[in-house]
Amino acid sequence: MKLSDFVGNENIKEQVAAIIDKNRFPHAILLQGEEGIGKRTIAFMIAKAAVCSSLGKKPCNSCIDCLKADAKTHPDIAYPKATGGTKSFRVDAIREIRENAYILPNEAKFKIYIFESVDKMTEQAQNAFLKLLEEPPKHVIFILTCNSFDSLLFTVRSRCQIFSIKPVSDIKAIAFLSLYYPEFSEEEIEKTVKLSHGNIGRAITILKNSLDNKTYAVARDIGTALLDDTEWELLAAIGKASKDRNLFILSLDYLELIFRDACILCYSKNKYFPEGDAAKNLSRRFGSNALVKFIRILQKTKKYLDRNVGINFLAMYLCANLRKIAFKEN
Repeated sequence: MKLSDFVGNENIKEQVAAIIDKNRFPHAILLQGEEGIGKRTIAFMIAKAAVCSSLGKKPCNSCIDCLKADAKTHPDIAYPKATGGTKSFRVDAIREIRENAYILPNEAKFKIYIFESVDKMTEQAQNAFLKLLEEPPKHVIFILTCNSFDSLLFTVRSRCQIFSIKPVSDIKAIAFLSLYYPEFSEEEIEKTVKLSHGNIGRAITILKNSLDNKTYAVARDIGTALLDDTEWELLAAIGKASKDRNLFILSLDYLELIFRDACILCYSKNKYFPEGDAAKNLSRRFGSNALVKFIRILQKTKKYLDRNVGINFLAMYLCANLRKIAFKEN
C-alpha cells in the first residue's frame, strides 16, 4: 500500500510525505486516533521509508530493505511489546530499550522502534522513556501510537511530532471499500460504513465477518433486555459482550443503530421493520427522549474505551446507566 492509497487525512499525508521526501525524520512521532483508524499503517509506512535503500522515491517497495520490512524481518525495525497482566509497558522494558537504542543500526541508516498503545505505558515507564526522548541517539526514530494521548505525560507529548488521524467521510469510505472489496454488494458496504463511522479498519473487520451476525445478536439482546422488568437479562447480555473487547466495541455500534431506528419509529410507522424487531419494540416502550439518552450513554462509553478504561468496569457502567434511564421511563 502506498501513502497516496491511504484514505482521507490529506493534511497528514502531505506532512508525512514531506518528511520522507526531505529525509528529515523527527526523532519521535506520535500517532493518535481510535482503534482501527490507520495508526499502524502510517507508522509502518514511515518506518519502511526510513530504511528504504532506494536513491529515488521512498519507500520503493522493491529494494531488499523494503522487502524485509514487508516480511517483518528487517533488523532495524523493532516492535516492542507490552507485557504484564494489564498489557502495559513496564519501566524495566523501557530501560532495556534505552540501552539498545544507542547501538548503531545493523543495515539501514536509521533504527526504528514502533510502540503500539503507549497510552498504556505506566507513569514510571514514561519517565524512563522521557530520558531517552530528551537526548535521543541521532540514528533512532521512535514511532508511538495511542488511542488518546490524555494519559501521556505532557513532557513526553511535547517531545513528539503529533499527528491526529481522523475518520473519513462516508463517500470516501464507500469508494475505498467498493474498490478493494468488490465481492460485497453496495448495500452491504453502505451499511458497514454507517456502523464504522468512517473508521476504515473497523469497516474492514465488519465486512470480513459478513456484517457479523453474532455481534448484531448481542446488540439486539441488550436492547431487548431493556424491556424486561428486572436487570438480570441486561446484565447477562452486556456480560456476554464484555468477554471480548472487539465484540464489545462493535456491539455498541450496532446497539446505537437500533436505538436510532427506534427514535425514527417514534415518529413514523416504517413497514420495513417486522413485528418483533428490537427497534420496533423499543419504540413502543420508550419515548424519543429516553432513546436519545440511551445513545448518549453509548457514546460516553465509547469515549471511555478510547481512553483504555477496563472492559469490565465499562460493562457495569453501561448496565447501570441504561437501567437507570429505563427505570425512570417505566
